[in-house]
Amino acid sequence: MGQRIVIIGGVAGGMSAAARLARLMPEARITVLERSAHVSYANCGQPYFVGGVIANEGDLLLAEDLADFELAYAAPFGSAKDPVNMLGYVAQNRLSGQGRCVSWRDVEENRTRGHQLVDVRSRAEFARGAIPGALNIPVDEVRERLEELDQKVVVFCQVGVRAYVATSQLLPRGYDAVNLDGGYLTWRNSPAFTASSTNQRGEPPCVIASPVVFAPNPPGLVVGSTSNGR
Repeated sequence: MGQRIVIIGGVAGGMSAAARLARLMPEARITVLERSAHVSYANCGQPYFVGGVIANEGDLLLAEDLADFELAYAAPFGSAKDPVNMLGYVAQNRLSGQGRCVSWRDVEENRTRGHQLVDVRSRAEFARGAIPGALNIPVDEVRERLEELDQKVVVFCQVGVRAYVATSQLLPRGYDAVNLDGGYLTWRNSPAFTASSTNQRGEPPCVIASPVVFAPNPPGLVVGSTSNGR
């Protein structure tokens, strides 16, 4: 028996993808699920069988259900935090509003709307590169430095884990805190980084809010606080 493939959505690209797969993998068993009464019939020359209506929504497996999957842990074959379960946790956070995220595309828009950029990586990571105008508060210091934060903040770290921890601390305290999807690493490899390198607003490459001195300083980097906190 060939590989079994399930495609969610039978309009527009869904049926086109099914038809393409049918050509490339003739032995595959392809099923398309569509919640409406109609599917898209593309001019692809592939026969369709339409049927199998799922009447009970409870019979469907939802993304957030993946968090409760009981997956046997065996070190040679899978991690203790299985990616399937992690995907379910992400879905739960998004649906509940606890894990609000923004894309690298939204950084400038959120900044113009009054969101403060907060980098919760370590000082050493921050010194090696940061999003222009970001305030550095390492995640372990967030609770002690709440007075330095604006009401609306976009929080980021290297990839997103530490920023999630920080936003989890800020949301119960009434802050409008969102996590930058993919963190600094994703932003650093996006077109936004290229745009920031030609920034004409005269902003400094980073903001260091605490008067910490690194020894020795990297060449050309001045570390410390000034009268305006930058």
